[in-house]
Amino acid sequence: MTALTYGVRADLACMWCSRVSATVTQTTDPPASTISSIRPEHAATVNRYVCPHCGGRLWVQDAMAVVVARRPLTREELCPRRGRRPSFGRQMGVS
Repeated sequence: MTALTYGVRADLACMWCSRVSATVTQTTDPPASTISSIRPEHAATVNRYVCPHCGGRLWVQDAMAVVVARRPLTREELCPRRGRRPSFGRQMGVS
């Protein structure tokens, strides 16, 4: 069995000319965002969220949930935990 890490992938499209200029991928574990420009020479413009073609603002379009990474489950994750769950007070050292 494998553990899955999910993220969001979306296109950055211009509000004026409707061209897609980049793709954004954001993961939840660890929290990070990556902007991938479609053309490398437009990377500096896209990082400012400005369309490289007409100068319009870029916005998120067609967002979808995707599987970002897979890893095998450890033995501890596969085996059920036995016994009663410790109370909050005992964990904090309060009796």
